[in-house]
Amino acid sequence: MEKLHDSLLLQILSRLGDSADVACCRVASKSFNAVFPELRSINLRYTNIWSKDSSSMVTTSFKTVFLDLISKLRMVESVCIDVDVDPTDEDFAKEWLPKVSKSLKSLSLCFPPYDIPNVLPLISAYCKLNIFL
Repeated sequence: MEKLHDSLLLQILSRLGDSADVACCRVASKSFNAVFPELRSINLRYTNIWSKDSSSMVTTSFKTVFLDLISKLRMVESVCIDVDVDPTDEDFAKEWLPKVSKSLKSLSLCFPPYDIPNVLPLISAYCKLNIFL
């Protein structure tokens, strides 16, 4: 891995469909970890990684991984959260929205159909995005 150019490593990371896989690559390779801050998107989806724990542990694990990824990126242009537990509580949103709001160009929140996100006013306040339901 050390012989690959940073631009190629970044392309590999950016093509992974789930940022949980990106997190695993960062742990497995110093080279991937070094280029990781240049990624511009977070895309966390509900996968088998999360389903091993109880629902509250899934939410805690998800939030921890998400906040860790967000905090290490230099610029975040796209966020996609697709998880079968509610990651959209206000306190959680207040932790990450201010960090990404200036550079964010795309935001996608997928949540269970019975949950109406209470973070829409926060998103609207922090980001100048069109919101579609």
